[in-house]
Amino acid sequence: MKKTLIILLSFLTLGCEKRPTFEEMKMNFEQNKHTFSELQSFVCEMGKEEQPFRYFDGSFVYSMSVPKRENVPTIEYLDERLSKIGATSIGFKKGENVNCTLSIQLYVDGFAGSGVSFDYKYNVENPNSPREQGFTLEHLPEKGPVQFDEVLANGWYLSFYRN
Repeated sequence: MKKTLIILLSFLTLGCEKRPTFEEMKMNFEQNKHTFSELQSFVCEMGKEEQPFRYFDGSFVYSMSVPKRENVPTIEYLDERLSKIGATSIGFKKGENVNCTLSIQLYVDGFAGSGVSFDYKYNVENPNSPREQGFTLEHLPEKGPVQFDEVLANGWYLSFYRN
């Protein structure tokens, strides 16, 4: 019973993270454009070689929150920049038409495919803007799934998913 209570409290605590607004996400990007540029340059260069952490089929995820094994390095340069923008991990993938796509998940809430996520993405291959779907950031559909990529600057997007 005690274990169950501890696990339940852990999930409740994790679920209490405040959901960002679109304005907060945009402001974070604007205030940290240089940091996003540094992340893009550094991680896209890393993607040219196989990495010692979670590397599979031309993609990898670097996470500062996962305990490191002895042979998996901590990269302070990435840790500092991810912390500055409020993130803990960054994903790299070789795209079909581009050599480097990046994904930085800033917020996620949900379970088993349903929920909400806010990401920063770089080089989205097939962006899907809210306007193309007939809505704006200020007036999202109240019900049903929503997924879009809003242009920020220099190849970066604010990506939103709700299911």
